Amino acid sequence: MVKCHVCNSEAKFSLRNDAESTVVNCPRCGEFEITGTAKTLLSSLKIDAAVVSGWIREQNAIGSTPSFDGRNISHLETLRKPGLKERAERYLLTVANQCPELGTDFDPFAEHLTGSSYSSGQHELEILVNYLVEQKLLWNRLPRSYWLNPKGHFTADELRSKRAKSSQGFVAMWFGDEVSTIYDDAIEPAITKAGYKPLRIDRREDVVKIDDEILSEIRRSAFIVADFTGHRGGVYFEAGFAMGLGIPIVWTCRGDQRKDLHFDIRQYNCLAWKDATDFATNLQKRIEGFLGRGPLIDHQRVDHW
Repeated sequence: MVKCHVCNSEAKFSLRNDAESTVVNCPRCGEFEITGTAKTLLSSLKIDAAVVSGWIREQNAIGSTPSFDGRNISHLETLRKPGLKERAERYLLTVANQCPELGTDFDPFAEHLTGSSYSSGQHELEILVNYLVEQKLLWNRLPRSYWLNPKGHFTADELRSKRAKSSQGFVAMWFGDEVSTIYDDAIEPAITKAGYKPLRIDRREDVVKIDDEILSEIRRSAFIVADFTGHRGGVYFEAGFAMGLGIPIVWTCRGDQRKDLHFDIRQYNCLAWKDATDFATNLQKRIEGFLGRGPLIDHQRVDHW
């Protein structure tokens, strides 16, 4: 047990097999990997530990372990704290996932909830907890023993399904022949198996004016998969448009081109792929991590990979 490089909490460490990086398991931040070079650079960066902890927890929640090295560690400075409403929602969803059964006790001030809610410390976390109690979403039984009440569970369910009301997953990617098979063999089946309907605009036969149709379909989508292989400007634009609307984005790129991503994109947890088999599996998990299984899951025979 030594100090976490991000939040200074007591954390567990282990070396990866290649011994080039350390796996950190922190009660507040969650799990991440960091190289020796990144550790050295991190000490000179101006980061908000609460924001970085929250961001790592967010990545863990969708099944990903962030990996920091000398090339990407500086992007932690660009992360920003979400608004108070979103932070309260993240706290509520974390508790709902932790306590799926009614009447399950939990510690409202646990370290992982400090991280998940982007709280800077105990005082800020107490303010969030008191707000959720005032909204009648939590019941206070004992000083460190709370319940998520029925209204809290209903609210968490509504938050989970907010985006899932749409059954469409929009795909922004290069339309070149070089990546056509990765769409057919990985992206399309992954979205379908997650319970959504994939849409790649160039596969639509009824499109008259493609630019207007792209914006319209993004608005109708539960999420978008943005694959930056080929680094097409349209993909960057469509991802930015979706981000402005608050639509979840699954960032992907072929592994050998990941280093060439624009610096604004590198701060996000981009799912790198090499072949269709692994990519399909990981993409399905990432989509379900964001939104849960989609609304079409009950209308078709869809199995996990």
